[in-house]
Amino acid sequence: GVNNGWDALTDNNHAKTLETGLSLTPYDWLTWFTSFYHGAEQSGDQGNQRSMVSSVVTVTPTEDLTLMVEGVYGFEEDAVSTTQDAEWSGIAGYARYMLNEKWGLSARAEFFDDNDGTRTIGTSANGGPGSRTPQELWEFTVTTDYQLYEGLVCRADYRHDESDQNLFQDKGTADDSQDILSIQ
Repeated sequence: GVNNGWDALTDNNHAKTLETGLSLTPYDWLTWFTSFYHGAEQSGDQGNQRSMVSSVVTVTPTEDLTLMVEGVYGFEEDAVSTTQDAEWSGIAGYARYMLNEKWGLSARAEFFDDNDGTRTIGTSANGGPGSRTPQELWEFTVTTDYQLYEGLVCRADYRHDESDQNLFQDKGTADDSQDILSIQ
């Protein structure tokens, strides 16, 4: 595939990002999918290259249980400064269990290391909004869903987010965590 850019609704330069993927299913219960992205995506810059690889392994040991693990690694030339490249990485684990034909339960945990502060926007005491704030983020989510009718699902989930920085806003105060309860 060919993309106009990352994280932007409109193209921020004239360069394109190339995207490719490969999926393998050696057994009915095991799938491995890897994708790779590469292109120049800094605003107004067509030279510095950004690359990312993502790999997902899905295991279905029983008809009712699905387990997944995903890893991601990214690299960008001169993203921190004109002489310093950036790297980021993450890992996630997912589990889904069908309690019966209509009722499901899922859990997810993720960790993301933006050690150069280029993929997330944070605030710090010495930097202010939008500064390059290195941070580690992690979250876990528990979801339950019920199929009311075919094509109509009711879902509720609880999510907890953490950061090693005071990233989340709570009534005008910065905090290092947040909790979200949602119903769909």
